[in-house]
Amino acid sequence: MSQSIDLGPILQMIHTSAQRDYVLHEINVLTEHLYSTKGESVRDNIRRYLTPHYASELIHLCDEAKISDTDTNAIKVMLNALTAGITAIGQLSLRVGFDPSDEDIKDLSQWIRYHIGIQVVLDVIHDPSVVGGAIMSFKGMYRDYSLSHKIEEMIIQQAQNGSALSS
Repeated sequence: MSQSIDLGPILQMIHTSAQRDYVLHEINVLTEHLYSTKGESVRDNIRRYLTPHYASELIHLCDEAKISDTDTNAIKVMLNALTAGITAIGQLSLRVGFDPSDEDIKDLSQWIRYHIGIQVVLDVIHDPSVVGGAIMSFKGMYRDYSLSHKIEEMIIQQAQNGSALSS
């Protein structure tokens, strides 16, 4: 595996922290079994230990990199690079007032990647107290973009303006 391999297609399939953790677990299990399953090809092991859509993408990457079915060292290098790439993805915590569908989460993740230029995994929390908008936390930064927060700010400002007028 002398050439650089674009792991982006697999990384872009991961949209949530739960997906990230599950894929990392699958890669760990695959790595543990690479050397213990005698007589089975690398591709057979990939199919056995990875979810089908990740398996097919990883097999495609093996084909592109011309990794032979018996080259466990090359696949181990690729899996280590994939693990490093996955763990390097930042996590954005998102509190919303509704329970988003998987499609909503995927769309939001892709929107962030396209418009902001970074890939993140989302840790989405359904919080009924959030009315309109969202509350976000990323790399120690906290932002409340909810309608309920804006209303609270307006009430506080009105109260301050009202008390200033009565003095």
